[in-house]
Amino acid sequence: MKINRFLQFIIAFSMFIGLETSWGKTLCIEKERQALVQFKQGVIDEYDILSSWGREEEKQECCRWNGVKCSNKTGHVVMVDIHYTPQPFLDVDQHLKGNITPSLLELQHLNYLDLSNNDFGTSRIPDFIGSFPRLEYLKLQGANLSGEIPYSFSNLTHLKILDLSSNQITGLFPNLTMFSALRELYLSNNKFKGRLPQSIEQLSKLEILRINSNSFEGPITESHLSNLSNLKELDLSYNSFSLQLRPDWIPPFELQVIGLSHCEMGHRFPQWLRTQKTYSYLDISFVGISDIAPNWFWDLSPEMIDVLQHF
Repeated sequence: MKINRFLQFIIAFSMFIGLETSWGKTLCIEKERQALVQFKQGVIDEYDILSSWGREEEKQECCRWNGVKCSNKTGHVVMVDIHYTPQPFLDVDQHLKGNITPSLLELQHLNYLDLSNNDFGTSRIPDFIGSFPRLEYLKLQGANLSGEIPYSFSNLTHLKILDLSSNQITGLFPNLTMFSALRELYLSNNKFKGRLPQSIEQLSKLEILRINSNSFEGPITESHLSNLSNLKELDLSYNSFSLQLRPDWIPPFELQVIGLSHCEMGHRFPQWLRTQKTYSYLDISFVGISDIAPNWFWDLSPEMIDVLQHF
């Protein structure tokens, strides 16, 4: 019994010594540190957001830099999160400006990239972003990007969240047939056009679909939506969609957010809304309904009545 306890003590002590040694070791991989330094050189950092990044001796450990996270096992950079959160009481946005340099390609273990609300001067979305094989979270909201989504994005098959909202991105709805893991898609407030492809039904894990405020058009039928059983938020507002849903259609989802303003829904009140009993937001203003709202509707979510001023 004493021997077993002694062995347990030796093992625990050895693990502690090993852990203590790892704490004193620099995790940062040199070529990845250099890649991040080159990225910093490509931006204008007027507010010292990246002041912890550098080549100086005291800045050798890039895994401790602001917005950088590394794997505890391998030391590879797995996250770069240098998004800016707009402050309503500041006269000037204290964000980064400049370019997204291809030096980031060295970060081949990256699974999280967030450059949101920085100002990249209406530059095009870099094609090389499609070359991160492990990327799961890509957030470029409000980054002043333009042009079409690069074809290389089709390589990002592990994406769970894609946020390109509030930019000046053009072109058709992207081909997402390979994005089987996608849970959240934000394309709102851009310059997209064309129809919502039938292939959207393949995104069976999708929980949030926000594509409002673009120039999309064309019909939306049950076949677009019937496989999206996990959908929680749907915002198609401020497009030229025409919802062509059967009167007896029963959606497979229970929505919490419903945004359909300025879409064409027909003259009759949509019966499928009767199945949506847990929403906290509903906007069906300016959708062409001339029918009287049925009694069952007012019982669903009375706090949202004010959105119905203009059918």
